[in-house]
Amino acid sequence: MQTAHSTRKGYQCDICNKKYSLKGILISHLKTHTGPQPSFGCPICGKMFSNKPNMKRHKLTHKLLKPYKCHSCDKTFVNTSERSTHVLHSHLKQPWPKKNRGPRVRASRS
Repeated sequence: MQTAHSTRKGYQCDICNKKYSLKGILISHLKTHTGPQPSFGCPICGKMFSNKPNMKRHKLTHKLLKPYKCHSCDKTFVNTSERSTHVLHSHLKQPWPKKNRGPRVRASRS
């Protein structure tokens, strides 16, 4: 039986030739080359998401009930997290974090 501590790496990426000891880790690694494919669509507006929880959270933005009001302006939000993000970036002018996508790997041409 192969384990994560095994030194034998039997799963190789066809794009960059990195080797992994577990198939699941290779599958996760492959997403760094292709990116997750959105497969969950919002039934209201059609916006696509890579996972169901993100789509469900987005769906709440279509609700008419937005009970969380910004203390600095009249804008309202579905949840406190969205309100906090709004305050940080709109009123406190905190810059948006840069997305960390990791190093780009180019496929070698043989």
